[in-house]
Amino acid sequence: MDCTYHIGSQILSICIAPHKCQFQRKLCDKCFYEHEVENKEMISISKFNEMVKKKFQECKLEDTSELTEQKMNFKYMLSQSKNNFIKFLEYLSESIKQIFDMIELQTTQYAHLFNQNINPIKLSNCDLEKLISILQGKNMVGQVEQNNFYQNKLEELRVYWDQEEKLFIRNIQEKLSGVLSIIEQQSSKFTGETKDIQRSDFQFKDFQITTTEQIARNREQKFVKDNSSLRKDSIIEPNREPENFTNLEQIQNLKWFGKYGQNNIKLGLWEATWQGEKIQSVGGQYSLDGEKQGRWIEIIKNYQNLAQVFEVGEYVRDQKKGIWKYIYENKEIGGGAYSREGLKIGKWMELSKGFWKYSQVTHQGEYYRGKRIGRWDIFKRKQKSGSFSKIGGGSYDDSGAEVKIGDWVEIMDRFNSDTQIMCSGRYQNGRKIGRWNLYNKKYSIGGGSYDEGCGGVKQGDWVEVMDFFSSNSQLTYLGEQKNGIKVGRWDIQYKCQGKSRIIEGGKYEEADYEQKVGNWVEISYNFKSGFQLILNGSYMGGKKVGRWDIWNNYKGNNEKIEDGSQQSQGDEIKEVDWEKVLDNFKDISQLISNGQYKNGHKVGRWDIWYKYEGKNEKIGGGYYEENEQKEGYWVEISNNFTNNSQITYNGKYLNGKKIGIWEICHRKQGHSDFSKIGCGSYDEEGNELKVGDWVDISDDWKDFCQITYKGEYKNGRKFGSWDIEEIIDIKKPFKIMAGGQYDKVGYGVKLGKWVELHHEFLSQATFHGEYRNGRKVNKWDIYLNQNGKREYIGGGFYDDQESANLGPVKKGKWIELDDRFQEDCRVTHQGEYSNNNKVGRWDCYLSNYKIGGGLYNENGIKDGLWLQLTESFSIYNLVIHMGLVKNGKKVKTWNVMKINIQGDVFIYEKIADIEYQDEKIE
Repeated sequence: MDCTYHIGSQILSICIAPHKCQFQRKLCDKCFYEHEVENKEMISISKFNEMVKKKFQECKLEDTSELTEQKMNFKYMLSQSKNNFIKFLEYLSESIKQIFDMIELQTTQYAHLFNQNINPIKLSNCDLEKLISILQGKNMVGQVEQNNFYQNKLEELRVYWDQEEKLFIRNIQEKLSGVLSIIEQQSSKFTGETKDIQRSDFQFKDFQITTTEQIARNREQKFVKDNSSLRKDSIIEPNREPENFTNLEQIQNLKWFGKYGQNNIKLGLWEATWQGEKIQSVGGQYSLDGEKQGRWIEIIKNYQNLAQVFEVGEYVRDQKKGIWKYIYENKEIGGGAYSREGLKIGKWMELSKGFWKYSQVTHQGEYYRGKRIGRWDIFKRKQKSGSFSKIGGGSYDDSGAEVKIGDWVEIMDRFNSDTQIMCSGRYQNGRKIGRWNLYNKKYSIGGGSYDEGCGGVKQGDWVEVMDFFSSNSQLTYLGEQKNGIKVGRWDIQYKCQGKSRIIEGGKYEEADYEQKVGNWVEISYNFKSGFQLILNGSYMGGKKVGRWDIWNNYKGNNEKIEDGSQQSQGDEIKEVDWEKVLDNFKDISQLISNGQYKNGHKVGRWDIWYKYEGKNEKIGGGYYEENEQKEGYWVEISNNFTNNSQITYNGKYLNGKKIGIWEICHRKQGHSDFSKIGCGSYDEEGNELKVGDWVDISDDWKDFCQITYKGEYKNGRKFGSWDIEEIIDIKKPFKIMAGGQYDKVGYGVKLGKWVELHHEFLSQATFHGEYRNGRKVNKWDIYLNQNGKREYIGGGFYDDQESANLGPVKKGKWIELDDRFQEDCRVTHQGEYSNNNKVGRWDCYLSNYKIGGGLYNENGIKDGLWLQLTESFSIYNLVIHMGLVKNGKKVKTWNVMKINIQGDVFIYEKIADIEYQDEKIE
């Protein structure tokens, strides 16, 4: 290659001096003598290559282990969840069959007494007494009432199942989002990518609840994950359904507090806490009859850290009446009205069952006596602007039977900002007919046909989307359907980075129901580049039998990581020693538990083994009783255990519940010994309530982010003074960074002066202000803490008056931090709030330089000309978009602009255009 400054001269050397070369670093022999640096800073190309290669080897820059770790967090967990769910369906089917058999048996016993040729003389005394009791109106009435009770309960179960079957448990860890943000920004340094990158990585929390029959018999509700008990609650109220948790965060963090009256029914005020802290205003009153009464604030079924949505309205004798509203981030985002009978009526805007931060989908239409009628549209709400855009919908018949008719565009269960899977086709009397197509972001990815008859079942060749399909790892299932049942050969198509390949699957037997047969190759959940777990074994009659092996295909090398045997009868009950891959198994840090199963349940000693860079060591474990309850001393690993977050919890179980002192231990990557970093006590009564002094750790603990929370619990709720501390050196006193006071009664309510950390610890920002009864009030300041110095960088005022708002209400002028705020993205936004809505001009600043902004209308919606940052904006990727916004939607032509900094001057250079359609919401 020739020099660009000396035509005909070949480039021979590279400048590696630690400065910004005025011209270029690629030097010919003439440049070599003109370049004003020492000769040792100008090296030959061959030596440069050797130095780069050596540095890569030293730093292991080619090792994508950290990224791979994050990608692999949930794969095997979801695979195990699928198996558990199949078993649960089988159990449910058998339980329902037993109930119907019992009803039919009792009915038959009475029916034979009504034979027309009956001769009372020939009847036994027992049967004659039954007939006389029936004539007197005794037994028959009771039997009819009992049958009605059974049928009502079964109908409740059927309706509940129908409502909940499409809800996949969703959550994402805030820290993971932050890590991905950093990765995107680092990537942009080298790729110069300017498009918006939307982050929407899901974390599915699998769990299993004991059935209603088990609950009634055991008088307790048990939540199980991977055959291990997560939580057990006593059932106190005899006539009310036990609390239904829908995700792992709720099981671990949500508790309700209140009093019980006579006959163990709830009475008076009941309130909710999350991680020992009161959820602002959530709860309400129970009457003397144990019925909800008056104004209530409830959490949605899918409530979690990234889905803090509330339902607000009135109860009358335990039924919702009048207007109910959905509140998210202190803004009304939907709702409607209930009739006197507690049925939905009129216009409604409902949230999707999986609504959360990165999947804000609503359904808008009309109810008649609790049933959907007429046109219903599906809208997607934008996180930042709050505007809605229509993405689908269709019609219900007007008879009130809630039957879908005509053309529909529907969203699939895993719809989110990254994986926008939708399907389109036609309904006839509530059944899908004809061709249905599957799309991801409007690109066709599969589909097939339903029969045109009354069955509405799949027929012929189909391409189906697998549960863990994502835009970066497109997995589809290819095969034949016959009367809605998979038959013959089915294979998996895996598409990644534009390349496709077929992964072996197996065969389905032609039978009255869907069942796998013979040898099968299956893939793990979240199967994608960098993490490819493959399971291989045999099926008989739809059940796994014999030997099954699990292989990890890491960088093209197959390594067996688990094996075990199944009973040959096909009942899938493990009876021998097994190794079990744990949820946070990763390519370079592999976690496996080892122990014995009996009748499908863990028994005896189970150990946890950690394999890192070829070294295998036992780091935890404990004992299971026959009923799979943990008992005695245990060493457990954290849910997020990785090579740079090695946390264990050490303590005692009694009857499957934590009691007494539990210690939290940690060791840094590369170290051999664990050190205690926290501890505290659980109550001795087995309620698993934290009591007394505690030193807890943050959920996103890492070697580079060691944060503890030190304070006191009273019956599971935070109490008194709490300090937030950073561990610099385990052998030295911890550094207090933040903290404040909770009420001294023990309700878990923040009071008085507080200092809080930014959700992204690496930003080094803190928030300083005042709480009143759990609500932020008056002036709050934002400071940047670096090198022992504190610099004011923003803040504003919260309203100090009581209001109907669930959260704090911002007012007046504010300087806010951008969501991406951290060391390489010191971005703030400055403007004014009115009634908690941004209004008027808001400007965007990088450090002290204005780089963008625009106008909000009186409703807090963007309108007019805007200069706004890309999702991957940082000092390494200074790219913004400029264009018109109409009622929160980008319209017409938007310019992609790159900011060039020359001294104190920012120069905007247009590098591309993007066209937007002026969408209209009907």
